[in-house]
Amino acid sequence: MALNHVQDAKVQAWLQKHFTSCRNCGGNQMAGGDIIAGSSIGPGGSVQIGGATTPMLQVICTKCAYVHLFAAVPMGLP
Repeated sequence: MALNHVQDAKVQAWLQKHFTSCRNCGGNQMAGGDIIAGSSIGPGGSVQIGGATTPMLQVICTKCAYVHLFAAVPMGLP
């Protein structure tokens, strides 16, 4: 799910408050990506189909393209 303008503003404000630098390259310019559904992991590390999921926001480093995943709900997103 792509972010609308209000959601993007929330993400930018959250990143300015909580995020310091890319863990891959040390860059500090990030772009919000899409909200995706995280997979549920079952017993033995198997992926569960139809289990509970956590909405995750992709935040992409504009310097090296590393994708960081953050839980969307604590960031104020649905």
